[in-house]
Amino acid sequence: RIRCSDDLDRGLEWAPRGVALLHHEIAPDPAGWRTALRFDMDCPCDRRPHAKACYCPRAATFWSEANLAEPNFVVTNPANGHAHYVYLLAGWIRIDGQNEADVAAVRYLTAIERAYTIALHADPGYAGLVHHNPFSPRYETTNGRDEPYSLHELATFVSLGSPPRRRSTDIRTYGRNIETFDRL
Repeated sequence: RIRCSDDLDRGLEWAPRGVALLHHEIAPDPAGWRTALRFDMDCPCDRRPHAKACYCPRAATFWSEANLAEPNFVVTNPANGHAHYVYLLAGWIRIDGQNEADVAAVRYLTAIERAYTIALHADPGYAGLVHHNPFSPRYETTNGRDEPYSLHELATFVSLGSPPRRRSTDIRTYGRNIETFDRL
């Protein structure tokens, strides 16, 4: 079963895979796991050159300009040119904090995601839970690399730098909403 929606304002619903793939938006990750890195590319050039057209011609291909790994697929909204990049992970990452051994992998995943978000000028508020359904007729899908990526492969394209300083190291979950809850 996959979470899906045709109208995100109404929320997500659970549906069998065949039914979910008929919807425009999907959240394919199983609960507590990350199967891919996803980025929301509204307009990497801040709409300056094409503000009146309300269409960004660079969003779907900006990964190439930024010299980053080729996404496994790019799902583009033809109405405005905005796109979702999806980088499939060779090994799923457990993000629910159930196992202390997974904390290092989650931190590595988070550092890579942060570096890609900065390099792509992607939406930093995008949680990566829901993305455009690549099988929906509403969107145009461009296939890229066939094989999923390891975290190490993705990291070779960016400089991870040092992680931001934290007051507490007890945060064992992934995502800003869960982290905020744990901090409070």
